[in-house]
Amino acid sequence: MGLFSGIKDNLKKSEAAVCVQNLLEQQQKIGYFSGNPANYANSIVQAAWDERPHVFNGKFGQRPHKISVTAIVLSRALSLSSEGDPNRFALLACLGTAVAEAHTNAGFYPFNNLDMTLLESAGEVFIEKGNEMGVPM
Repeated sequence: MGLFSGIKDNLKKSEAAVCVQNLLEQQQKIGYFSGNPANYANSIVQAAWDERPHVFNGKFGQRPHKISVTAIVLSRALSLSSEGDPNRFALLACLGTAVAEAHTNAGFYPFNNLDMTLLESAGEVFIEKGNEMGVPM
């Protein structure tokens, strides 16, 4: 991996972290998220990237769009959250917003097959965890 791919990785992580942070800040304003949105966003993006770098770094030909990275990062964080996590509902709401944005505006985004796979997986987690939490879907 060359110097420029590392720079590109950092740029893509930063783009996704800003998306996650913005969603968390919306939840914080209405009282559903406690904590530092920027730190939390950076942490969950980095954890997802570390777990599956081959998915995010373009090894499959193209890098995923920041919306699909945002959705899969939030779905991972939600999946790993415990029942007593005070931010669990905020993660569900953020994930729902990201998936809805991708679905509603799919025609405006240059999604590739990897994006579609990530978004489908994130959507499945949204439905599964929403049902577990008793949120009507």
